Amino acid sequence: MTFLEYSFDSAIKFGGWALSAILGLYTLYRNHISDRRIKRAELAQKSAEDRLREVESRGKAPYLVPSSELSPQLYEEEDGQIHMWSVRNGNVLSVARKKIPAETDDGRQIILPLENHGATARRIRIETSLKCCVLRQEPKLDSARGRIFLKYQYERELLGKPAELKISFESQDGYQNIHTYRTVHGEFVFERVDPS
Repeated sequence: MTFLEYSFDSAIKFGGWALSAILGLYTLYRNHISDRRIKRAELAQKSAEDRLREVESRGKAPYLVPSSELSPQLYEEEDGQIHMWSVRNGNVLSVARKKIPAETDDGRQIILPLENHGATARRIRIETSLKCCVLRQEPKLDSARGRIFLKYQYERELLGKPAELKISFESQDGYQNIHTYRTVHGEFVFERVDPS
């Protein structure tokens, strides 16, 4: 075998090896790109499912906002008795009274009228740092219209400080979720922060 034949054989072998290596690297690269596309597609699908769940959560949930209506009074039934909260009282917030007077007695009930711009719920539970906080709906009376309001105990040192409320609910068709709202102690503020 001459040097030229030996070199030609080596070149063929080296070329075959180099081609195999290049094809192997290309296959690895192609698999890597495919894996990235699959992961991206899975993330997009998960993101779409999360958005769908959020839309469902919004559609089947109560959506509470401060009442834009200036009602002369609100009614509450408690312990078999009917109580009336007049908007002229200093402890009832409204579009006309955005803040409770600072000299209000500690322990007095604060009334924050709300409107539900979402779905009705058959069960609602509230977790919050506000004392004695409950969500009420007016009883069935001729002069009541079924309005809802938040009621909690006034604490002078907390006036103007934000408070968070986690509201767990169950919709009429059994859908359950928790939404987070924010208010300001003694002020006409009530906004949903999660989902925003």
